Amino acid sequence: MKFLVLSFCLSLTLLSLAIVSQDASAQLRIVTYNTNTFGTEANGSDVRTIRDEADIVIQAIGEEVVNGFARPADIIMLQEQQRPNTTTQDFVNRLNNIYNGQGITYARGFQVGQTIIDTPDGSLSSNEIRQSVVYRTDSVSLISEDSFGALNGTTLRQPRETLMHQFRPVGYGASADLFVFNGHWKASDGNANEAQRETEADQIRNYIDSNGLGNRNVIVGGDFNVSDNFSNSGNSAFNGQSALEILSAAGPGRVLDPLFPDNESVNFSIYDSGVPNTVNGVDLASFLTQSPSGQGGALVGGGIDDRFDFLLNSDELLDDEGVSVINGSLRTFGNNGSTGNTQINDGNTIEFDGVTSFTDQEVLDALESASDHLPVVQDFQIPSVLEAQLVGSIPTTVEQGSAVDLLLAIRNAADVLLPQGADELDFQFSTMGDLFGSETGVDDALGSVFNGIVSLDTTQLGTRSGVITVSSNSQDVANGLFSIPVSFEVVAAIPEPGSITLTALIGVALATRRRR
Repeated sequence: MKFLVLSFCLSLTLLSLAIVSQDASAQLRIVTYNTNTFGTEANGSDVRTIRDEADIVIQAIGEEVVNGFARPADIIMLQEQQRPNTTTQDFVNRLNNIYNGQGITYARGFQVGQTIIDTPDGSLSSNEIRQSVVYRTDSVSLISEDSFGALNGTTLRQPRETLMHQFRPVGYGASADLFVFNGHWKASDGNANEAQRETEADQIRNYIDSNGLGNRNVIVGGDFNVSDNFSNSGNSAFNGQSALEILSAAGPGRVLDPLFPDNESVNFSIYDSGVPNTVNGVDLASFLTQSPSGQGGALVGGGIDDRFDFLLNSDELLDDEGVSVINGSLRTFGNNGSTGNTQINDGNTIEFDGVTSFTDQEVLDALESASDHLPVVQDFQIPSVLEAQLVGSIPTTVEQGSAVDLLLAIRNAADVLLPQGADELDFQFSTMGDLFGSETGVDDALGSVFNGIVSLDTTQLGTRSGVITVSSNSQDVANGLFSIPVSFEVVAAIPEPGSITLTALIGVALATRRRR
């Protein structure tokens, strides 16, 4: 029989059944940066600000093209901020001025951790240097903050509480949350200082475990002041483990150096201990962070010779699923390994790909003048976003026995610049009731739309209905389940013009018989 649609319930070119409360954000760029605000007080004030050259640094980080894309920073972990409500707010104001009119707005965290003055009585200070965080409100939401750490005692204490910031990428649920730990560990060599760094690492690991974050997206970053991965205090409380070994020890709460995701034993003290620059195929000279300055005074001089600054990742961020590291994105901004034991702008051969607002030399000069440490930058993919749509018009009335198919469009709708900016979408659809069709598939971000076929069961007369279920089990996926109801009426077939029905043939035969 020829298919004939008698009426339609909708006459839309595209019927979209995907409902998203907020657009999902693009891939994330995260930075840790020790700005050292000492010596920035002006006009007799005791309030420190951010050095002017930091504007150039942070804007250049946002313009730098790595793995094919550039992006203004989403989360900036800051150390050596005197007072977040003045010093960090100055940084926020500068960022909002840079990106004014571009739809990018920055805000700061408000958690203020306690610190201790380095005196025998361990007096608490309200004005000492501390950490804080700045973030893009269009890409991440700050869900919660906390500060913790053992400030009391003698050897087993830490000079500054660690901050924890819980961020949620815009458009995603709680499973995609990032738990960012921002630390500024005790500096200098010697058993007492090493024991304090081990205490800080131990406190972080305990916090992760006691708060059920062992299988979550965790970043532990900041200025760790630890250039030698194997150096430890020998304190029996830590079983001969160094601070970084405590953080990376086996268990669900561990965090790893993304350069060595298999937790290889690596000594980071390249120049101090004469260890070759290349370890397990990684040129560690390009990851040194301290010190870019040759000025001395408020800024620490001495040239680039230590890896003090880290962004360590939990296993969940290293599995290439959901929120995860984009491989090869970790970098010390401004260092390509060409500068050692001298200031960062002395003979540096680096070229900043994509940076157009400043010359390479201007960026290097700003790095030398802005702070004690080079920023460390890392890019992350976001989870996939499921979008399901019925394409075309849905008939309300169809003929019995006719073949009627609906077109179901499924795609990974993650808002990214490149496919590697989001996780792949693993999806499946199925039907129940008076519908037929099921299939599984995979779709990369920015890929082609998958078109599935759903058929209507037209074998029985009357009101018919069914449900199309589209789902995804991709990690941290947004909008991971759609339930699409479909209803229609099956009516008796209408003969085609000029055709003779069986009833009509019987009537003709009976009439002929009577005439005889």
